[in-house]
Amino acid sequence: MLIKSLNYKWFLLLLPLLVSSVEPAFAQIPITINSTTPCFLNQTAGMDLWKNCGADDDWLSFALLPFEWITGGYFSALLVSLFILMIWLKYHQIVYCFVVGLVFLPISFQFFPTAFWAGVIIFVVLGLAGGIFYMLNRQT
Repeated sequence: MLIKSLNYKWFLLLLPLLVSSVEPAFAQIPITINSTTPCFLNQTAGMDLWKNCGADDDWLSFALLPFEWITGGYFSALLVSLFILMIWLKYHQIVYCFVVGLVFLPISFQFFPTAFWAGVIIFVVLGLAGGIFYMLNRQT
């Protein structure tokens, strides 16, 4: 096996180089952030609450607003994860879970583009690392 044949002394020699190549970060500037209250928690709005939260423009967004606020904006992602978990528990077929994930990919990209790309990069790196590990350990 290739991994077992590597000498650990090379790793010990390269470890200080790896550690010293990372520059420390100094966060010394305080950033003030204004406290914001979601529109549905404004107790002084009265009847304008519906108008301030946009209930007359987009009623679906207005209905999901508290759930989005509680989950940090990832309510639909949690809902899709719940669907995938229910499908896995019922059918025990990973192919069905992949199909549900593929169906919801355009939706997740539309709503969460930055989180989508971060997740894609993480899963691609994990998939490549797992494939290389499998090739080195199982196929040699």
